Amino acid sequence: MQIKTFIKQCREHDLFKMLSIYVVSSWVILQVLSVTWQPLGLPEKSVTFLIITLLICLPIYLFIIWKYKIVPLEKERLLIDNDEDLEEDPDKPLVKKSFKKYYIISSIFITTICAFAAFFIVDINFIKSAPTVSFSETDRIAVLKFGNNTGNPKYDEIGKMASDWIMHGITENKLGQVISPDVIKQYNSAFNENSKDEADNKTIKRYLKPAKIISGNYYLKNDKLVFQATITDGKTDKTIYSFKPQDCLDANPLMCIEKLESAISGFFATEGKKKLMLQESPPNYEAYRLVLESNYVEYDENYLQLIEKAISLDPNYFEPQVLRVAYYYNSKKYAIADSLLGILKPTSNRNDRQKNLLNLYAALLKGNNKKVYQANYKEFEYAPYDLANNSTTMIVGLQYVYKVKEVDSIYNLVKNDSLNIENCYECINRIYIKSLADIELKNYDTAIQLLEKSININNDEILKKPYLTALIRNGNDAKVKSFLNKTELTESAALNDKLDLYAGIEYLMVNKKDIANSYFKKVTDNPEVKLQEKALAEFYSENYRNAETYLTDFIKENANNYEARAFLAISKYKGANQKEAQTIIQNLEKLRKPYQFGAIDYSLALYYAAIGDSKIMYEYLLKSIASGHKYEPHSYNNDVFFKEYKNSKQFEKVMNFWQ
Repeated sequence: MQIKTFIKQCREHDLFKMLSIYVVSSWVILQVLSVTWQPLGLPEKSVTFLIITLLICLPIYLFIIWKYKIVPLEKERLLIDNDEDLEEDPDKPLVKKSFKKYYIISSIFITTICAFAAFFIVDINFIKSAPTVSFSETDRIAVLKFGNNTGNPKYDEIGKMASDWIMHGITENKLGQVISPDVIKQYNSAFNENSKDEADNKTIKRYLKPAKIISGNYYLKNDKLVFQATITDGKTDKTIYSFKPQDCLDANPLMCIEKLESAISGFFATEGKKKLMLQESPPNYEAYRLVLESNYVEYDENYLQLIEKAISLDPNYFEPQVLRVAYYYNSKKYAIADSLLGILKPTSNRNDRQKNLLNLYAALLKGNNKKVYQANYKEFEYAPYDLANNSTTMIVGLQYVYKVKEVDSIYNLVKNDSLNIENCYECINRIYIKSLADIELKNYDTAIQLLEKSININNDEILKKPYLTALIRNGNDAKVKSFLNKTELTESAALNDKLDLYAGIEYLMVNKKDIANSYFKKVTDNPEVKLQEKALAEFYSENYRNAETYLTDFIKENANNYEARAFLAISKYKGANQKEAQTIIQNLEKLRKPYQFGAIDYSLALYYAAIGDSKIMYEYLLKSIASGHKYEPHSYNNDVFFKEYKNSKQFEKVMNFWQ
């Protein structure tokens, strides 16, 4: 049978008509679901599930057509062949063996395509886990700051520009895992090394171990700057490649830098990796200098002024525009950040990193913590050994998506044993997050050991609270008392009030109410204590009448503290003023507005937990986490209000919401 004949018989059997009905019906259902899944409260991947289902059902539909449409015609043909007196009806299509063969082959072909498509969709959406650091040791490339051989200090920043531009070219072309000059500087500082070439080489070889090292220098020749660069083997120091010198006018060094970056990227691109540039053209020199300068000022209006000035000098310069969005987000001016993000576009549709940064801040502003984690992890892959980047990824993993077990592996990427934590803020931050993760995993001894060692070197306030948590939950009451007695002699009264309040709340978590109340009493007995600490101490002591007074005064000064409003409602309820409590809760509902990230829902969950309505409590907990509320040290499973619920399956659903 020819293909033309097979197609003709398909028309005679109305096969194309039946397939058209299936395709059109499927398309209509998909269109309807794509715009209704959210209002109906269905999962985000509902459309994906439907596509997979329709692909799987197509071969089944073909089988049904065969069994109930084709096979009966086959039987009619046999009857006609066996009845010589029966006159053949010319209008009745007959099924031939050749048609059956072609139909089965076509069905197998369509089934294979559907199976492949379904598997591909499942693999992309459900099987592939969060990205991991994929570069091996042979892909590590250290980029050193270029040496200034001009003899004039005014050209010093050009060396930083050269190394940065080369580093961006390598990372955005995915040519390797870059170890930047800043990372080397951090390690030198942490290991108490001097910032010299000899110290740099020692740090690189001993701790960072790159496969290749890019180094270079520049000098003046008449009125021109001349740039030289070399790639050396990270283990043997043998020169792998020396690049042709690039020269340009000393007033326009970026011309040389761009040429040199292209040559270096071209060298690494010979392995066949896809080229993907960071930016279409180099930035204005003065704008670039201002962005560099912003790294060394306080994160305040002065910082913002430098960023704004850089943007005004070069409106196409992408980095300061992202930094401006980040500044307003971190300052909790979310509407401004969202507005600026809305007008910010990548300089190229091929630039993955720019698009990833936009996706990161879009996810943050929407409270989609899963996408925040995925976008942040992509940034982490560019520089996993950078202390700030490493620390941020630990925070996002623990407090945004509650991937507690991943924190340890990220922490261990950087060898912390020899770091000089006395003068290393990011080192302390990493220890803080690592200890919180250990506490979540009930590895109290590990957390205590790490924190005691760290506090002896750097008595930073941020380490004291997790240390108290680990001691109290491990039953080390004597150590808790000794530690707090010591802080009374060495720390400010304000910090001691915070620590006493914190210790009291932690003792409530382990059902030691008498000890908890003794610490709350220390706070309430202090006539100089701040209003917030006094209000909370009275509240957790269940002195609800006193708590009402202090909470009312506190809310007058802090109208957007939604938890304080929930505590006031609880105090009213416990004081037999249920009508007033309900009025406060109703008013709390009216305070909803954009960019609250589940704060009101969480506060309402506190209230309903306190009055024993677990059904409504779970509803608000799910709403809060879905809106972007974070897993912080005293929230969710670490909150006193949810202590009796945290082992339930409903609560487990809240904790695993983003996983």
